Amino acid sequence: MAVDNKIDGMPELFRGLREFAEGAGDLRRSERDLFARFGDTERGWLGSEGRGSFAPLSPAYARRKQQRHGPRPILQASGELFRALTDAPAFEVGAGGTEMTIRPGGPRARRVAAVHARGRRGMPARPPLAPARDFMNLGDVIEKNAVTFARALGFRAK
Repeated sequence: MAVDNKIDGMPELFRGLREFAEGAGDLRRSERDLFARFGDTERGWLGSEGRGSFAPLSPAYARRKQQRHGPRPILQASGELFRALTDAPAFEVGAGGTEMTIRPGGPRARRVAAVHARGRRGMPARPPLAPARDFMNLGDVIEKNAVTFARALGFRAK
């Protein structure tokens, strides 16, 4: 008596697992959602002036800023840096999609962000990027997209 130990669907299962393993970590799949979450986090950080941690403006600069730009929050005089961090940051996904760099869009915005982050004579450092702990929820975006990808491959995922 011969025993057949063939299990139906194994080639398809292994093919699906291989596709999932190759594609689940590709950050390009999550880029749009990561951008939205990053922008929301930055809007909260800049809108609250670093949750109140930004050093106040010098009286002379505060007067000049008020005359030129009206009542704008710190780091939002022209709005250029704010827009560069919340509306159009440059997302660069590395080869294979496993690494992502996020930085203010445009070379001028990057220079302005760097000056504010470091500070300079007469201007205290005011980091325009929220602290790293504020971005821990970006993993949720990647996880959600991995689940969606698994379902698209025919897996049941919660």
